[in-house]
Amino acid sequence: MDPCLFHITLKIKGHQVPYQMLISIHMDDLDSIGSDDIILEKFHAKANALWTLKETNPNFMLGIERIPEYELDGTLKSITVKMTAFVRGAVEAFKHHMPKRASTAPYPPKDTLTKDIVIPDDEIAEYTKLGYSRLIGMLLWAVRHGFDECRYGMSILGSVASKPGKHAWTNAMYMLSWFEVNINRGIRWNKNGNTEIIGLFDASDKALLSNGKRMHGVVAMWMDGPLYSHSSRLEHVGLSIQHNEYMALTTLVKKLVWLTQLLDEIGIQYQKPIEVFGDNVQANRLACENIITPGNQYIAHQYHFNKEKVEEGLISIHWVDTNLNLADIYTKPLTRAQCDLLMPDLLGYGKGILVLREKIRTMDPTCKPRPQ
Repeated sequence: MDPCLFHITLKIKGHQVPYQMLISIHMDDLDSIGSDDIILEKFHAKANALWTLKETNPNFMLGIERIPEYELDGTLKSITVKMTAFVRGAVEAFKHHMPKRASTAPYPPKDTLTKDIVIPDDEIAEYTKLGYSRLIGMLLWAVRHGFDECRYGMSILGSVASKPGKHAWTNAMYMLSWFEVNINRGIRWNKNGNTEIIGLFDASDKALLSNGKRMHGVVAMWMDGPLYSHSSRLEHVGLSIQHNEYMALTTLVKKLVWLTQLLDEIGIQYQKPIEVFGDNVQANRLACENIITPGNQYIAHQYHFNKEKVEEGLISIHWVDTNLNLADIYTKPLTRAQCDLLMPDLLGYGKGILVLREKIRTMDPTCKPRPQ
């Protein structure tokens, strides 16, 4: 279920349980973990006979720093992923353009940058020459591995990469400043976090003038951290808030299907149904009920994939207050106060996803899946 991830087992005579290892391949870099040194050493010997392998510090990979924390008894407590050295390099590369005032949010709050803005050719040439494409490449790598709260901003900045102007450049430098402010934070996954995958989704109702499409965002949380997240424009134009939210749900459901099949392949059990939370009552209800009305009969058939997965028992849909919906951070430029509320739970530094789920459950659910 993943073109770069390999699951290898090794059966040795006299041992009932096979040794296992996972290998993730990034071009000429191999990242692996094994159930025992035996299988890692055997793999290394075989692979080294074909190619020259050089062992490196497992706490560093492609600019990503992985920091394990242990309990007093030596058991693993958490793993934090940081981009400290990478961010320092990015800041050094653009130090002459850094804003004088440190950023206070992942992206300028309530900012209005979109592809709709017309940029003069000379302005595009100026900021292209300054290195906008290089800057965006650096920001993208850091967002993917250490600054998940910046996915909305990254989506906007990437959408104007072919015609950057002063507005886009200023916002990109604002994000780089945010990286510098939070250089030692990263994302944390906790051993005692949620072992059951929990999904959240959201969509904005603010459309691009040029095509009418809205932003949407989804996240699948596991072990108190984002296992998968996404922020982008929807593929189709939504005719209502319910429509936009329902299409956003499909993005999440498709990824949950992929994740569960991938986990099955590598022998990791997960609990079904997976709880999925959205803050739009009507979109949630539409996924749970086979009711066709004048208000939803225009929705394209492929989005009713949601209903199929509810009926199969893969997911169950629940309501969440907007203020507790972690996916909200992927759909719009939130204020500092809103980010401060969502980011601790999103990035593994809060009280935990299980505590958040209980807080959500204290509110009366407004949509329940149909009895199976």
